[in-house]
Amino acid sequence: MAPRRRGFVLAVAAGLVLRLAWVLWLGAVEPLEATSDTGRNLAMAQQFADLQTYRLNGLVSAYNPPGYPLLLTPMALVSRVTGWFALPIAAALVNVVAGGVTVAAGGLLAGRWFGPRARTATAWLLAVAAGPIYLTAVALTETVFTALVVVVVLVVSGWMLRASPVGRRPLLLTGALIGFAGLVRPPGLLLVLVAAGALAARRGSWRAAARPALAVAGAAALVVLPWMVRNVVQVGVFTPVATNGAAFLCQGHGPEAKSQVEDMTQADFERCFTDSPFDPREPDEAAWASRTQRDAVRWALSHPLEEIELTWDKTYATLVNDHEALADARDGARRDIGGPATLRWLDRLSEVWHRLVLVLGALALLLVPRARRAWPVWATAAGLVAVVWLGNALDRYHHTTMALLAVEAGAVLALVHPGRAWRSATMAARRQVVEPWRRRVERSEEHRTVAQREREGAAATAPSVEPDPVDGEEPAPPPSPREGLERSARPATGWTGPYGRPFHPLLAAVAIGAWVCALGFDAISQVADTAWLYARGAYVLTGAGVAVGVVAAMVGLADLVRVPRDTPAFRTGVRHLLAMDASLVLFAISFLVRRSSSFEWHDPVAPLPLALSVVALATLGVGAWLGLRLAHTYGVRVAVDEDRLRGFEVDA
Repeated sequence: MAPRRRGFVLAVAAGLVLRLAWVLWLGAVEPLEATSDTGRNLAMAQQFADLQTYRLNGLVSAYNPPGYPLLLTPMALVSRVTGWFALPIAAALVNVVAGGVTVAAGGLLAGRWFGPRARTATAWLLAVAAGPIYLTAVALTETVFTALVVVVVLVVSGWMLRASPVGRRPLLLTGALIGFAGLVRPPGLLLVLVAAGALAARRGSWRAAARPALAVAGAAALVVLPWMVRNVVQVGVFTPVATNGAAFLCQGHGPEAKSQVEDMTQADFERCFTDSPFDPREPDEAAWASRTQRDAVRWALSHPLEEIELTWDKTYATLVNDHEALADARDGARRDIGGPATLRWLDRLSEVWHRLVLVLGALALLLVPRARRAWPVWATAAGLVAVVWLGNALDRYHHTTMALLAVEAGAVLALVHPGRAWRSATMAARRQVVEPWRRRVERSEEHRTVAQREREGAAATAPSVEPDPVDGEEPAPPPSPREGLERSARPATGWTGPYGRPFHPLLAAVAIGAWVCALGFDAISQVADTAWLYARGAYVLTGAGVAVGVVAAMVGLADLVRVPRDTPAFRTGVRHLLAMDASLVLFAISFLVRRSSSFEWHDPVAPLPLALSVVALATLGVGAWLGLRLAHTYGVRVAVDEDRLRGFEVDA
């Protein structure tokens, strides 16, 4: 298997393992409330497994979309017949599979637009997505919906990029998939427009794409039609999927409308849910849905200024953070994940991933033309954000958008060629750091040589004078390998250590030891009762390592300038220097971040300095490996053969 393909496969496997481990760690619990989102999804699946129509609070209802419960129905049937597992854990396992599909399809989508390097990078980015991993454990629609959307965008992107015509079967299958995505969440029906746009781009005009686009739309309509007929016949409401859209509209448009669900008051809920299926009195769902939608639309049209402000607030609230994913996974705090420190750490993980993808996705759209040409990706993401304008915001509404932005982020990650970046950094360091230092040392050696010759010829009647160099004179030939080895074995100055006993390895060992111990204290602080004690110890050790590391870097640079240029030893030395200095910078940042801690009794090390230290140690490992090669393979600052052989002479 090719290395890039191997990385992609490993990313998909890692995504599945992480999600499965999360589900097994949290376990399965019944929903806190039967009328919650998770409770309604599971109850609907159980009713379908019993061959019953959907009822909410005992009355036939069209409030919930049926797609996700239909997917859970076989699991509900097996659970009811065999009793081998509970339905909540079965729903979580379905989400695990859907999460793996998202990782694979997202990577393939990035590879289709930006190349194989983007495929692997995007797959890993999606595999470690903390917020989506958290939602895997609960029976919410977002995980399955995201997988369906990414798969559809992958398919329609293939229509645009390949030369062969699109057959009838792919059109119908894609339309059916879009229809099912609409049954999972109604915004999925927007994918019909994305597919039509892709066909128009493929065929050159909207007129040429009309027939295949109608085939896609017709297949989607055929999937949705049976449920729509059921809603008309059994509930008396004409809606393609569900009446919860009426509540969604009401919550986002009306007197005292709020941009976020969590800001709604009891009065807001009463205004939007009176006569709804949740009303304990005699509800009239058909009349409620019609009246609520009509009132919301009228208010929106008559209050344009308020709508502009609400639209901005909804967009901001949807994309600004991901702090509710962990709360949703805990299902009303009934799942015991850990103490406050663990919860803060997990919450920050989702925040870091969320903001990283936002930044990378924005950079891709601003700087990479290929990312802007991948309009099915960003247009779908933008459309899903625009859907929130119809109602109000919940954090989990952005998960599908973030998966598509992670695909766009692959365009930026594909530009980072590790080998090319390493060579560029090496050459830059050589030009800006190593060569000026080398010239300075060579000039000082030349001055010392001239002074020595003057002292030796002071007693002579006619001291010899070296002729001035002539313009155009041929440069001195490079030293032989033997001369280069002997030169690199000698110290540049006295403060780098005497011959055969360099100071650089000793200083580096002290710094590395301090950093490794600091990471150990970081880990202990996450579980210890006296967390502050280990957090403060890690802070002191990190600072000590940085102080010693700065000295070690200066001594190592002085040793490096003794190595002849344009040799394998010199190139290895420059790379060793870059890796070690990069880790030093990361540890310095980690130390500065740690200074903000008050080291309270139950205050463990925060995730950011911990993550910085882990990355810095990984970089340090690369640099140390290169340093071992520099010393033990090429013999830099190691005594020459004649001196080493004396250590093996047998005593007479």
